[in-house]
Amino acid sequence: MTRNYFPRGQVFSADILLSMVVFTLILALTSGLLTNIQDSGESSRKNAYLSSQAEETLFLLVSSGGNPSYWESLADRNGVVTIGLMNPPGSISSTKWNALQDWNASDYPSLKNALGVPDTDVYITIFDAERNPVSAWGISPADSNRVGAVSIPTRYNGAIAIIQVQVHES
Repeated sequence: MTRNYFPRGQVFSADILLSMVVFTLILALTSGLLTNIQDSGESSRKNAYLSSQAEETLFLLVSSGGNPSYWESLADRNGVVTIGLMNPPGSISSTKWNALQDWNASDYPSLKNALGVPDTDVYITIFDAERNPVSAWGISPADSNRVGAVSIPTRYNGAIAIIQVQVHES
């Protein structure tokens, strides 16, 4: 006579219930982790985009005097191909800087388009050698939690200065 240790035809509902709870828990944890990883990747991609925009904007401003090089004296800003602040090379022209501030005050959206950042906001600051702000324009990223920023040393009004560009979400 063979003894059967497993009852035939009986399935304990507690076993099924326990396996369903464990399966549901594993499914929920996996879903939550995948969502978190996806959100983290999206945030990293957006931060990289903002940093790239800040670098491109700074390069645009400090690589030349602009095109045309006398853009600050044009009455029609539609004729400006690129904006540049350098005059002489390596030094920010106070005339060009003031023209940029005037453009910011009169038509910020067209200035953002000319800088190549129409879908974000920009804030540019010039600091002295001790990191004290000398001049700034744009919309400050005070309440934005995603900001791309880059700065480089330069000269402004004959003194060593630092120019910083911050690009942030609108």
